[in-house]
Amino acid sequence: MPDARQPLVVVVDDEQGTLDLLTDVFTDMDLRVLTTTDPEVGLDLIRQKRPQIVFLDLNMPKIGGMQLLEMVVNFDSAIEVFLFTGDYSTSSAVEAIQKGAADYLTKPISIADLRARSFRNRERVGGAGLASDVAGRAWSVRSL
Repeated sequence: MPDARQPLVVVVDDEQGTLDLLTDVFTDMDLRVLTTTDPEVGLDLIRQKRPQIVFLDLNMPKIGGMQLLEMVVNFDSAIEVFLFTGDYSTSSAVEAIQKGAADYLTKPISIADLRARSFRNRERVGGAGLASDVAGRAWSVRSL
């Protein structure tokens, strides 16, 4: 049974397979995980549950990940938001970081790459980033 003191991760992606895999990964790390394929439901979850970490897919119906990123940052800039996509573009990566994303990842996500990025994020925020600690200590040999 999840402990309310465990960090909470919210994952919003329109691909159920990605949600299932991230749920397994984060659950193995003893984190609480909430997922949804609906960005509007995801925004409601974020507002109600106030997670420490959010993972957002860039390309989703109704509300795109970039727009959702802006809404999350405006709601609570302390939430570490990771944007990920199967359709990388330099301009969207730059835009995501400028809008407050902790990082911008491409699918399939290499666990080694995620670790390296999370450690860079930890250095940037002075070691205080929860997402850095979560990603850096638990990713093993899986890929998304």
